Amino acid sequence: MKEVLIEEGILDEVVRKLDIVEKIIPLITDLGWEYQRMSADGKDSFDKIEELLMDMGTEVPASAGVKSS
Repeated sequence: MKEVLIEEGILDEVVRKLDIVEKIIPLITDLGWEYQRMSADGKDSFDKIEELLMDMGTEVPASAGVKSS
């Protein structure tokens, strides 16, 4: 098995960023309810944020904005 060295503080930084993502998910979900009222630019930005979260493997409830492929 390969030994993996983690520089001190890196794990704390990863955990901190994951905590931020967990706070963003309910906010983007709430914004999804306002999707139909958003401008075209607002919808585009919403879709991009939601796609980034989903690319990270994050489940985003009520994915109203992401266009079906």
